[in-house]
Amino acid sequence: LFKHPKMAIGFCPPFTPTITLLQNEFCTTEAPTIVELSPVGGLLTGNGIANGNQFDTAMAGPGNHTLNYQYTDPVTQCNYSTSTTVTVWEQPNATLNWQDETICLGDEALLTLAGNMPATSIFTWNAGALGNLSGNEPQTITPEATGEFPISVEITNGTCKQSINTLLTVSAVTVQTIEDQKLLAKTPLELTTTGASALNGTLTWLWDDDFSEWIDATQLQNQSPTITPTDTNTVTLTVTLTDAFGCSATDEVTIQVFKNNAVIIP
Repeated sequence: LFKHPKMAIGFCPPFTPTITLLQNEFCTTEAPTIVELSPVGGLLTGNGIANGNQFDTAMAGPGNHTLNYQYTDPVTQCNYSTSTTVTVWEQPNATLNWQDETICLGDEALLTLAGNMPATSIFTWNAGALGNLSGNEPQTITPEATGEFPISVEITNGTCKQSINTLLTVSAVTVQTIEDQKLLAKTPLELTTTGASALNGTLTWLWDDDFSEWIDATQLQNQSPTITPTDTNTVTLTVTLTDAFGCSATDEVTIQVFKNNAVIIP
């Protein structure tokens, strides 16, 4: 009469159940995944196991997790087990912050990363013409030109990634007034002045008020005011041009004023 091997000799035949996942590394932000068990009907245990055969990364949390599967053969009552290790990586969640996102040419820009950045994170920067950036320490940037400069950083922690983009804007102002002048008292003179901002926008003109007796005070904010010297003197006039981003430049003109009966030699 045939007997089952276990019943006959007290022996369970070798057998190893299997645990199958789509992958063995996950990010904490991924949705729960089904764990395929073969044969079905056993007990799956471990951090992050939900509903019997789901692995929930958020429930498990970052780290290495051992999943154990115990199966009992319903015919032989033999017990079998297997295990597998699953790694969950923490999702970076950082922001890029400027001390000033618009600066003037010649100034430094300070860029910092803040937020959740796991210690195992790798930082890959792309700053284009602004040069090489690295790590997660504050970045000091000194642009050599005006314009808009995109900057991006990809933070990689295992299978988790975060990409952050930002923009640095660099402005500069130029201003030029007339050449130095010699003229007779009470002779009108227009201070023809030009200027521009690298980023355009509103411009603000301001002349110093050291020659207020020569000009109406309302013209001190004109681009090209007209002055009428009333006495003999030598005066240096300064104009300051400021753009909407706070960048400024100055120029000056020296004016020598003579009496009306004087002969001016160029």
